[in-house]
Amino acid sequence: MAGHDFWVAACRKLDRQDILGRSVLAHEAQVATLAGSANADADLRLVRNYHHFQLISQACCLPCRVNRPSGKDGIGNMKNTLSTAPFGTVSVCKAHRNSSFCGVCLKDISLASLGDHSQLGKVPESLFENEDFETWPRVHTTCFHCRRDALLRTATLYSSPDRNLFEFLGGPSLDTKDYEARSTVDSFVDMAEGGVNDVINVLLERHWLRANTNLGSLLDQAVASARLFKGRA
Repeated sequence: MAGHDFWVAACRKLDRQDILGRSVLAHEAQVATLAGSANADADLRLVRNYHHFQLISQACCLPCRVNRPSGKDGIGNMKNTLSTAPFGTVSVCKAHRNSSFCGVCLKDISLASLGDHSQLGKVPESLFENEDFETWPRVHTTCFHCRRDALLRTATLYSSPDRNLFEFLGGPSLDTKDYEARSTVDSFVDMAEGGVNDVINVLLERHWLRANTNLGSLLDQAVASARLFKGRA
């Protein structure tokens, strides 16, 4: 698998203009020639394997390449390393060494919060410091979309014919009717407070209460009374 064409495509995605690719191949060709291979230069020009991909990826800032793949951003300017969920430890440039990108999808601030950066908390795609190291070990920052997707996947896993936690959560819109569940969900998805399992535990508890007690009816009556009192005032 190390010589699969997948690595050819992966190298092109990271280094579209073949800036690093040419230098890597030239270096390998030189090494091979010194080792005594007469056709080394001709052979290595055709090689784009896993080893080649590793060399390029270690010399690139992956967040830069993910967010701005068509330009030259992040090519050959590795300054530090950070942990991510899908790729483990990756190389980052000076601009990304302070975790100004999601450690799950690698989306950075320029794309993750299209709007006023002083209002990050009000932007759905906002980035916040990760508190859920059970779901994302060693990841420093997560974005709205990755927190939401993780919660939806876990809610689906906990769902069954007699306990549809996904539906109770409100589906993809996260529009749950339970006030306490909504508050917990919003805190995690919007502000990265707590973790996926913390939210699931609250959902399980609130679902059980509504299914096995009169909580739902009592809450509806309380809301109706509050509205009536407000209307008379």
